Amino acid sequence: MNYKLPVMTKRKVVKSTILIALMLTALYMMPLALAESETVQNITVDTAYSMIHRNHFFPDLVILDVRNQSEYNINHLYGAVLVPLHELETRIGELEEYANNEIIVYCGSGGRSEIASGILADNGFTKVYNMLGGITAWIEAEYPVYTTYHNVTVDTIGRRGIHVEIEPLLVQMGCTSCNENQECPSEITNIQSNVLEDGEDYTVTLVTYELDGTLFEFTITKSLLWSDSKHTYHANKTASFTLTEIATEDTSIQFYSLNYVVQHVEYNLTIATNLTPLNSETYNSSFTAVNYAPAGQSEILSLELVEFNSSVTLSQLYTSLDKVAKKIGQVYMMDGLMNDDATLIQLAQNYYKMARETRGLSWLVKSQLPEYDMTILNSSAILMDIWCDFDCVVDCLLYLVPPDIAAMCIYSCLICAGFPAPFNPACWICIGCITTYAIACAYYCCGL
Repeated sequence: MNYKLPVMTKRKVVKSTILIALMLTALYMMPLALAESETVQNITVDTAYSMIHRNHFFPDLVILDVRNQSEYNINHLYGAVLVPLHELETRIGELEEYANNEIIVYCGSGGRSEIASGILADNGFTKVYNMLGGITAWIEAEYPVYTTYHNVTVDTIGRRGIHVEIEPLLVQMGCTSCNENQECPSEITNIQSNVLEDGEDYTVTLVTYELDGTLFEFTITKSLLWSDSKHTYHANKTASFTLTEIATEDTSIQFYSLNYVVQHVEYNLTIATNLTPLNSETYNSSFTAVNYAPAGQSEILSLELVEFNSSVTLSQLYTSLDKVAKKIGQVYMMDGLMNDDATLIQLAQNYYKMARETRGLSWLVKSQLPEYDMTILNSSAILMDIWCDFDCVVDCLLYLVPPDIAAMCIYSCLICAGFPAPFNPACWICIGCITTYAIACAYYCCGL
């Protein structure tokens, strides 16, 4: 979102002539550095909120965000102007006309804003307020922020009810690039695959690759347990439930995958769930990615991280995600209407469609997969209205996780899946086994 600097006319407080004379004399006698530091005041988020609320109807206050663009995209104070700290000195001219206006400066936790406040003071700004604790303290105080990124927690209540808490995302995650203080990972080379068996409902594939001159290999056995398809004038919907086993000489990983793909005239949507079994009656964990992408270029990006605090069955998982998507849609609709923001209103509509599709998948599981509608002990999910660069995600994961694990996961799902990236459900669910890294790469590679 782009914001213009507000036009401001400050109402000055009348001071006594004697007090002004004493202050000017004292400042004249002080060293220059000390005099400049007195133009900066540290304030709490409560004071900052009061100042902003006071100026709601008379916008004579500048709110300056000195974080990076990616952090600003995740969340920021309403009306905040972005000038990253590393650009502040070269862009100081953009703020010169507000040198005598009140300026609240904030960052992530307070460190960068303190430096930025000093730069403003050095350049003649007279009323600078450094917000202690940054946006982290602001969010913890439950003050509003503009955001399309949330942490969502889900608690089940009784057999059908759920309680959903939606909070702005506090932590920014991103891929780490190599620098002088880091040892870059080894490069995986000479990746090859060979289909050993190709039956009607199963495939066996051998994958080989080299790491530091050593040859590694693993096999992927994928068995189709169930599939369904439905075609209408407006949409094609396909679903499949598979069992995948990835085996090396020393280890073996087995998981179920439920993939649901909707190709609609107005949007594309994938729901992909990775289920790790505990025993024949229970799943130990699940990771679900719901990826909605409207036709054409999306005007706004969103990402919701969902954690379940209690166990659910597979069908209850999708029923819960239906309600989560609906509640998130309501949040965006309310913000959109209050701020006259058409993109947020459209985003709300997208989440309502996401909710409808997850609700339909819940019914499909209940009616056609009752034997696999078992309890899941630990569940998490990502809901996205976003188009991702999947090649970037692959490269990112190779830098973040041990190369052998990343290769076995990424290249196996590339082979197993029949969908082009980024609508590659097998790839999304495969990286569910390394969820934290997957989220980090989603942040980095999806335009943040």
